[in-house]
Amino acid sequence: MSIQASEVGQLAAGAVADILDRATSGRSVADYAETTPIAWSVIAEGGWDRIGIPESADGGGASLRDLAEVALAWGQGCVALPFLESTWARRWSTAAREESGPISVSVKRSVPKAPSPQGENRGGLAPYGAFPGVVLARSIGQGDDVFEPAPDGVGDPFAPSLCSSLVPWTSQISPEATLELGVIWAAEAVGAAQHLLNLSVEYAKTREQFGKPIGSFQAVKHRLADMHSDVQYAETAVIWASLEPDNSRRATAYALDTAIEVAQSSIQVHGGMGFTWEMGLHFYLRTMLVRRQLVQGLWA
Repeated sequence: MSIQASEVGQLAAGAVADILDRATSGRSVADYAETTPIAWSVIAEGGWDRIGIPESADGGGASLRDLAEVALAWGQGCVALPFLESTWARRWSTAAREESGPISVSVKRSVPKAPSPQGENRGGLAPYGAFPGVVLARSIGQGDDVFEPAPDGVGDPFAPSLCSSLVPWTSQISPEATLELGVIWAAEAVGAAQHLLNLSVEYAKTREQFGKPIGSFQAVKHRLADMHSDVQYAETAVIWASLEPDNSRRATAYALDTAIEVAQSSIQVHGGMGFTWEMGLHFYLRTMLVRRQLVQGLWA
């Protein structure tokens, strides 16, 4: 069994990386995390949200391993756009392919439910439920899937780049589709961890203390080395999860936990600056934490 993404996956990941670079290059994530620098039309007109559809249905024929490769690339941007959810939904649902706009789902919350303004508990958390024009799936992979405009919900501001909202119901998702969505979300988190590692290495080369770059200090060197190893381990876990369904949940959980540890270490490497809103590292960490909650909700 080859563990490499196919040509389709590699080309799609490269294209996604190029889209992100052109939209965000040279800008701090703090400048765009609460909006979106990429219009949905860029994704739709390029057909990137259809790469997971089988070739027999005029799609790209990408495998889960390929979609994990794409999610690794997408995660480096921390962009408020339901690209991964839409791609996954169209892969699993014929009805979703008839929808022209972005798609997302509502997942059972793995944390205590927040009360609604009416005093009732909300049932699910919908990533991108507050994104303009999004439709939410009542079901995915059930054969007669239904989609409807996202209801007015209570916004969840913790991770601004996810544009999440609380809605009074959760999507019904087939077990196979559930596993795939967890893998894709974990791959996105690992991609974010890779980006934070890159930022940390560059910061350690330029930030000076006592007249020397902090990267020359043994404690910082060791932390960066550990981060590098952790990113590699997490990426390996995601690949494993995408190829072996029986081990998917275990590998997905490991990848998410490890990516979050890398994000926390990145903030430490940046010192006091790492905690500032303007540096923006917290946007990645917040997104990872919510993704972990969402994956736990999928399995609940």
